[in-house]
Amino acid sequence: MGIAIVASILSVPALFGSAAKFDHMEAAIFVVDVAALGAFLILSLFADRFWPLWITGIHLVGVATHAAKLLDPMVVPWAYAVTQALWSYPILLLIVIGAVRHQKRLRRYGADNSWSGSFAVAGRMKQPTGPTG
Repeated sequence: MGIAIVASILSVPALFGSAAKFDHMEAAIFVVDVAALGAFLILSLFADRFWPLWITGIHLVGVATHAAKLLDPMVVPWAYAVTQALWSYPILLLIVIGAVRHQKRLRRYGADNSWSGSFAVAGRMKQPTGPTG
């Protein structure tokens, strides 16, 4: 969630500082998006969850729209702007789903092994009981 918040904060001056009209590839927003993509990729490599990988893939599609506008400047500006904004909503939804599922695992097991190599936390986890685990 921190990555999305930081990227959102950095996008504000990138968007308004250059009077972005989306009639050309927005370089400042592209830089923020690539940095966020790198952060999401690193997160997805070390997290023991699927949602960071999905977020990385979705954000990659958003970053690819910058390349599309760069390769074809005739892309309609409103379509470019809407496509840029559109991909943030599934990312936010996945963050919410991940947080809710994390809280459920905490209630069920008492701890939640979030990162690869977190053996200290894994050793403290309660074992599931019952026929369904």
